[in-house]
Amino acid sequence: MNIGENPYTSIKNKYRKSLNRHSIRQYKRLRTSLKRVFTQVKFQDYLALKGYKTIAELLRNISLAERHSYSDPTRIDKFISDSEYRSGYWYKLANGQSITSQAKFFQINDALGFYDVFGYVHYFWNLLNREVRVPNCAFQLPVVMKKRIFKTHHFSNGLTTEAFINNLKQINPIQLETLYDIKSFDSLLALMVMCIAHQYRGGKKVSRKVEKYLYAQFLYLMVFKYNIRLIEELYLYIFFSLESNSLFKTKNIKKSLEIEQLFTDKTFVESLTSSANLINEKVQEKTISQKIMTYLDRQTNHPYFHAYDK
Repeated sequence: MNIGENPYTSIKNKYRKSLNRHSIRQYKRLRTSLKRVFTQVKFQDYLALKGYKTIAELLRNISLAERHSYSDPTRIDKFISDSEYRSGYWYKLANGQSITSQAKFFQINDALGFYDVFGYVHYFWNLLNREVRVPNCAFQLPVVMKKRIFKTHHFSNGLTTEAFINNLKQINPIQLETLYDIKSFDSLLALMVMCIAHQYRGGKKVSRKVEKYLYAQFLYLMVFKYNIRLIEELYLYIFFSLESNSLFKTKNIKKSLEIEQLFTDKTFVESLTSSANLINEKVQEKTISQKIMTYLDRQTNHPYFHAYDK
């Protein structure tokens, strides 16, 4: 810090210099609705990681950190309490309001560290955003998942379509159940890669088997775990990624969708959540995921993502 420099300005400038601009560039490239869902997911993950039960706890922690960092705590406390609390910005962020202004990127970085909250954009979001090819996504999967899906998990990032398809293992129940039990964005992406790739190897009938697990994982993560506000928009993004039926190009497909089933399923999962609040967290997660799959197993004509023929 230079002599006579305001400590708030000094530390703010220090943070700005260390801002992870690659992380921000990835974030900015997401389409608006995907950006909002991504924001809600990552902010909730950050709160859980830090052990914050409420946004109020986060604000108190920010205020406390500012007291120790700056020589004028009154000014900082007033900024946090009056401006942030009254505007409800952090609450909006937790509910999926996307970040648009450069000032907000700096503000979040100053308070929490932008990369600490949002990190890099997962390949699942990039696939929905049509930023990457399916084989690129497969290459980025953890080794343990590659071993479940492919004959050999050692392959390049630029496989031809034929080589990529020929490397797929045959679908089996243990493979699908193992991926489903992981309950993460890696497993969600793995199931989506399989769902798309097996169209070429086994046709729509085979892909439907994977699609059920993909849809169940979608319900678990997006309804139970994150309670995503833009559930319909996210559903449509996944539908179009599947319906395009192409590994390397995008088709402009228009198809009439009946999404009432999605909201019926959402209501079902929410009812499970409300009835399981007193159960141990790990037991609750296992119970919910099993009940979602049992629910779908009983519906032989369920459309899932409407991607393939029943």
